[in-house]
Amino acid sequence: VQSDIGGQRPDLYFLVLDGYARSDVLDDLYGFSNDAFLEELARRGFVVPESSRANYSMTAASLSSTLALDYLVPESVVPDHRLRLALYEVIRGDNPVVEALRSAGYRYIHIESGWDGSRCGDNADDCYPAGFVDEASWTLLARTPLFPLLRTRYGSAFAVNGMRVFKDLASEVSKDRDQPRFVFAHVIVPHPPLYLSRDCAVRPEPEPGGGAVGARFLAGTTELDKRRSAYVEQVECVNGMVLRFLDLVDDDALVFITGDHGPDSFGQLSVPPEDWTAADIRERFAVMSAYRSRPECETRLQADIDLITGMRVMVDCALGTELPSLPSHAFIFPTPDGAPYPTTSVELATLGD
Repeated sequence: VQSDIGGQRPDLYFLVLDGYARSDVLDDLYGFSNDAFLEELARRGFVVPESSRANYSMTAASLSSTLALDYLVPESVVPDHRLRLALYEVIRGDNPVVEALRSAGYRYIHIESGWDGSRCGDNADDCYPAGFVDEASWTLLARTPLFPLLRTRYGSAFAVNGMRVFKDLASEVSKDRDQPRFVFAHVIVPHPPLYLSRDCAVRPEPEPGGGAVGARFLAGTTELDKRRSAYVEQVECVNGMVLRFLDLVDDDALVFITGDHGPDSFGQLSVPPEDWTAADIRERFAVMSAYRSRPECETRLQADIDLITGMRVMVDCALGTELPSLPSHAFIFPTPDGAPYPTTSVELATLGD
């Protein structure tokens, strides 16, 4: 990527909100209007494409491919442990976005989420670590007598680190830098477990703490309604934190906020790709994405933009480059602890246009 912008370049923030659904999904499936939040984003200069979508159904493939500016896992590949570790290295900073921006004089700031794939890599100029209570340590603590007390006070490792990431973002924004900065932050909420209320307090009676919003056998039950409602509260919690962060950011900074995939209230992750329904696909791939860029870049932010294309636009906007466009694709990517299904292409028409 060759830059042709002279002078001081704008800061670029890439904020990933894990499992954040698109507004039409929230409205249709969860009975929640996200219009107030989207209007606040628009007031702050953001474009929110109506039919934005992820390229992959799981964080490892979705986030790594976004940062690679290309598709890293083709159709029919059955991911193994080595491939997943390779995708983690991309997320940790070994990717074309970081390379291009650092080559153009950017300082690379990496904020860990507590999920193993988001750890800082060797080329981060500054690292905000997750600290002791990351996903792995929380799993170990769950086997100790202290865990009920920890869960009552903190909810989950995802909840603790979701709050911490926004504190780290505020800390970074307050620092004067003599270089433009690229700040990557992965926020592990609103992804389950569902412990946070809309005001980001730990729920006194949390919904089930598993890693999914729903399951196939919960279809049509009040239990699923409760879980979807709890997910919405975590969305509302995140909305407030995002807006408070944005109020601290310079008006000329470029900001890309997005979900990496949607939620899973149908239990679609536990079934083979050929059994995914149109509703399964739409819920999982239709993500909220919001872009604050330069006026000359906004014409490229089409309504049905995917995440790889979106990152290409933002890199071009920061550096004055013109990356060629790629065809848009979406793939079901298997879970690491599930059956070894092949990566499977889905029909884009299912996701809206």
